[in-house]
Amino acid sequence: MTSRSGQARKAAAILSGDDIGPLLKQLGNVFRRRMDERLRMQELALSSAHMVVLFELEVNPGQAGAELARRTMISAQAMNNVLHRLEADGLIDRHAHPRNRRTDCWNLTTAGRRRLARAQAVAQPVMQKMLADMSAAERREFQRLLRSCIRALESS
Repeated sequence: MTSRSGQARKAAAILSGDDIGPLLKQLGNVFRRRMDERLRMQELALSSAHMVVLFELEVNPGQAGAELARRTMISAQAMNNVLHRLEADGLIDRHAHPRNRRTDCWNLTTAGRRRLARAQAVAQPVMQKMLADMSAAERREFQRLLRSCIRALESS
């Protein structure tokens, strides 16, 4: 059980920026929730998880489900459900992995590309709202800092 002073120190660390992990998690949760709300309002029959998988397949086609799960931070079980739903909706299709007969690789269909484009247009206001209080220079710096963090973590 955490004491009141322990909770206060933890809250102070988060507010001071000493513990950025919880802030990143909170940002991700709020962002995903707002994206899901917008996608539901537009009746696209997609969640943010579906959208991120479609986007990942657009950028890196032919990925196996396990790789998609790692890249999108979706559990393997949840990824299996997402892939089967997207396949049933005709948004992705599967083909055999070139080196492993037991593994399927996934690609966007034409319908998947169209749905992703619609979803990205619907999602754009969420991104704009998130960055609204930043100047153009601050947005560029934010992107630079995020890329720097990614590079640092990927290099180790």
